[in-house]
Amino acid sequence: MKAYKEYKDSGIEWIGEIPEHWNRIRIKHLVKIKVCDGPHETPEFVEEGVPFISADAIQNGQVNFQRKRGNITKETFAEYAKKSKVINGDILFCKSGSTTGKSAIVKTNESFAIWSPLAIIRANEHLVDNYYLYSFIQSNLFRLQVENSWTFGTQPNIGMGTLENLWIPIPTSKEQTQIANYLDYKTSLIDRLIEKNQRLIELLEEKRSAIINQAVTKGLNPNVKMKDSGIEWIGEIPEHWKITRLDYESDVIDPQPDHRAPQVDENGLPYIGIRDINYDGSINIETTRKVQELAVKKQEESFTVDDGDIVFCKVGTLGLPKHIIKPKIRFAISATLVLIKVSKFNDSRFIKYLLESNYINNQVENNSTGSTRKALGIQIIRKFKFLIMELKEQTQIANYLDYKTAQIDKLVVEKRKTNEYLKEYTTTLISNVVTGKVDVRDIKIPENSN
Repeated sequence: MKAYKEYKDSGIEWIGEIPEHWNRIRIKHLVKIKVCDGPHETPEFVEEGVPFISADAIQNGQVNFQRKRGNITKETFAEYAKKSKVINGDILFCKSGSTTGKSAIVKTNESFAIWSPLAIIRANEHLVDNYYLYSFIQSNLFRLQVENSWTFGTQPNIGMGTLENLWIPIPTSKEQTQIANYLDYKTSLIDRLIEKNQRLIELLEEKRSAIINQAVTKGLNPNVKMKDSGIEWIGEIPEHWKITRLDYESDVIDPQPDHRAPQVDENGLPYIGIRDINYDGSINIETTRKVQELAVKKQEESFTVDDGDIVFCKVGTLGLPKHIIKPKIRFAISATLVLIKVSKFNDSRFIKYLLESNYINNQVENNSTGSTRKALGIQIIRKFKFLIMELKEQTQIANYLDYKTAQIDKLVVEKRKTNEYLKEYTTTLISNVVTGKVDVRDIKIPENSN
């Protein structure tokens, strides 16, 4: 791919040079209507009605209606539409919250309403190609402008007046269309490859789950004598196995039994949640929240954490058992987790695999509470029905699963890395093309490329 022959300074630090014949213009001069957001009130939801979405429905450049907040009545929709009515082709931009900067282009004529974290940017087709404008809004350079312009309360936020005043480099009308078509073609190819990899990841994870389920509920000997477990979703188990409870085989600790959120302290000590624990059990200190030392001291007085202990999530995304490698600095464990210290009569690896299995997942599903944010009581977790056998057999099963899952995990990691690379490449490609760092005017786009 080649560059343009001549460039000039755009006058905008984070955009840099643009082709000599390009211009720059603020968003407010390219839109049909003023940039507007949705209502700031929380509506009353109904069973049937018009979809009502917020920032969490903006995924991969599209509106995912499966992640709508709920439905509102036609009357409420009509009232909200007086301020902000979304139409096909609009660009939805997340202007507040943790997802600030994400965007999507609307590709439906169906009616729906938006909440205040979303803003509508409606291109004036006589001034700018809609997909060109959207492509630039997706670029790292636009993101940089947003980050340099947002304000902070509890979360990032960018006002609509500020958003309207951000800069866009503008090529000729013909170039805009070519750039939009080229990027649509290239990103579609990449997206299909990402989807293919993602589907393979899902299949690999299904295979991994099936291997674990078979081993921890049926054992490794296909000729062993079986008995009825008395549990519907398990069926038969090896005759010499027994059913017990998790707290009979392990010490199940609630790290914060008073359920009080510790005081946040930016200069404090790490407060470890499930997302801060890497696949190998190490802790990503950079992602942890920081809390006052008092919260850490209370836990240190109540229990210790050792390498190989298991954490299990009891609030939000339930389960996700992980072994933990104790960091060398002081820390506290989040109230969303339980700490499981396996007795010396059991293999910690086997216990973790059992906690990953559908055998436990069924108990989690049947006993969790809450609609939007699932939760499990500590007593429920302690009473999980557990399959157990002699330590020697536990170790045999754990060794087998270590070997089988390692092969699958390696492939999953490779595919995830590939997808991350493809996403990074897409972002770089978009930024280079919409700022004229590369010239795509003469590139032929195959017909019926979609």
